[in-house]
Amino acid sequence: MTAQSLRSRAGRGPAGEQARQRLIEAGLDLFGRYSFDGVSTRVLADRADVNLAAIQYYFGSKEGLYQAVANHIVEEVKKWLEPAISEIERKLERDSPTGEQCFSLLCNLLDRLTIKLLGSSDSKKWVGIIMREQMEPTDAFEILYEGLMKPIDLCFFRLVGGTLGLDPQDQETKLRAYAIKGQLLIFHVSRAELERSLNWQAYRSEELEAIRSIILDHVRAILGMPLIERGHGIAP
Repeated sequence: MTAQSLRSRAGRGPAGEQARQRLIEAGLDLFGRYSFDGVSTRVLADRADVNLAAIQYYFGSKEGLYQAVANHIVEEVKKWLEPAISEIERKLERDSPTGEQCFSLLCNLLDRLTIKLLGSSDSKKWVGIIMREQMEPTDAFEILYEGLMKPIDLCFFRLVGGTLGLDPQDQETKLRAYAIKGQLLIFHVSRAELERSLNWQAYRSEELEAIRSIILDHVRAILGMPLIERGHGIAP
């Protein structure tokens, strides 16, 4: 057996997989906090409690680790988002829903995204990486775009287009969809400012409900749907 195959088998063993996973977790936290350039391989290795050479061993380079982190984000988000998107796509194909029904599906998707994006502690780690990739794309952007952003976008385009009676690929459809998505992001990236201004300690259930209500009001305005009275929930 060659040295390369021995090395490959060792890397796939339980200890090797644990070390690899610790490096990904370290990268998820540190890249999210300090950016790719702001974190050294030494700091990454120390956080993961591995030898410095382990980064090259498992990922080839710091860039390889960063791309592995991007793939990890895609896979983790898919676990809770892909079933919802798949169900929406089945309903769109099977039922030919009306504009009001498309809007209801959009509200349900926004509800899921709001809870996971704003209410999950895990999202604080990966949203920082996604936002930096939006501003200064690297090779990891393509991983995030193809695996995560594009499927969400296509679903939004179909639901917004169905609500408005527009082609999902129409420019107006896409711009309105991005305007809707942007609300979720601003409540995440401006979390510290919002909590300071409103004297909130965190995004707990009460705070999340207030945010959800406002987002849905804005979505109704963006899409020309009638507003609902407070206290009637977020679904139309």
